[in-house]
Amino acid sequence: QAELLSVDLTNANLYGANLTKADLSEAVLWGAKFENANLTDVVLDNAIVDRQDWIDYISGSLDLEGASDIEKKYRIKKQGKQQFILIRRK
Repeated sequence: QAELLSVDLTNANLYGANLTKADLSEAVLWGAKFENANLTDVVLDNAIVDRQDWIDYISGSLDLEGASDIEKKYRIKKQGKQQFILIRRK
């Protein structure tokens, strides 16, 4: 349930991190490693990621806990040449 608003997690190693109910709104997640992390009920409003397929990557390749909820709640919007932002679905 950590409040990590606008935190810069560029290239952070979050292996096995329990981010259940964490608020990562506007966080920079460039290159962050989420293997075996728990993202249940995480808030990712306007979080910045480095790949357009980030949601597919965390749910398919990494099969993270909570990833299916992220797929339902968020979509990716291109923000720059190599920057993407997570937008809440309506």
